[in-house]
Amino acid sequence: MAGSSPHALDAAFGVSDRAMLGRVIAEARKQRGVSQRELEETSTVPQGKISRIERGVTYPTIREIDHLATALKLRVHMVVLDDTEV
Repeated sequence: MAGSSPHALDAAFGVSDRAMLGRVIAEARKQRGVSQRELEETSTVPQGKISRIERGVTYPTIREIDHLATALKLRVHMVVLDDTEV
């Protein structure tokens, strides 16, 4: 979805989905006692981008979701579908 405007993504997924995605990542990171800087090192996603994702300001790319999920030892579906109970 590179090059897509934020408004197009909001129409497709909804602002609440963007916020939910960020919330899942933030909660998983905090439960593991990992700082955003540490997550940057293990995921290769820049700390500033992690902050914007967690606040629901921006969408991560699919590659970033994969890298964040791997670094947090989550499966991608757990991040995308808020299936953290699994």
